[in-house]
Amino acid sequence: MPLPDHAFTLHGGCNCRAIRYKIEVPAFKDRFMHPTRDQAHLPEREKIRFPMSLVCHCNDCRRGTGALITYAFACLNSYVSFQIESRSKKDSDKNEWIPAAKIFPPAEFKEKDDTFLEFYASTDARRRSFCSRCGVSLTYNSVSMPEPWPAFLDVWTGTIDSEDLEKDWLIPVRHCWIDVEIPWIGKLACQGSGGIPRHEGGSDFQ
Repeated sequence: MPLPDHAFTLHGGCNCRAIRYKIEVPAFKDRFMHPTRDQAHLPEREKIRFPMSLVCHCNDCRRGTGALITYAFACLNSYVSFQIESRSKKDSDKNEWIPAAKIFPPAEFKEKDDTFLEFYASTDARRRSFCSRCGVSLTYNSVSMPEPWPAFLDVWTGTIDSEDLEKDWLIPVRHCWIDVEIPWIGKLACQGSGGIPRHEGGSDFQ
């Protein structure tokens, strides 16, 4: 199901709420068009626009999140902003929204050491962010995007607040990096688990 045409905002963050974010998605006509793929022959509704909800099959994301199947909400840096709790100021005002462009790449975020936002360089070109207090993995980004791409930020879809995540239009619309997917994991992502038993609780099956 495609994203709605109207502008909307998604909220999310880590488990301990030290880091909160919002993604302000513009109206359909203002969303960023894939800049390197020839889409002139396609109807407007079939052209690739961002943001989008997708499934990533790369080894780096699987290990970086600990999840067999990783779901990302891929969007421009300019759509995202953060509220970040201070380590030193217990009564700090967390109402200030910091544009993602001031945080990513992390070298530009001078206040980082006084927050719970931490970064990991999974490769020379890629950075992952997480909460150092509760351990939740939050984002993925490339240090620099090739021309003509703007700065991008992938937010892990599982960190979006439940009231937003319940909307059907966050169902992924594309798979990426299928050239390196683990076959049975790719099958699981596309076809589901095949009717295995389901339980209301945890691992106690009695």
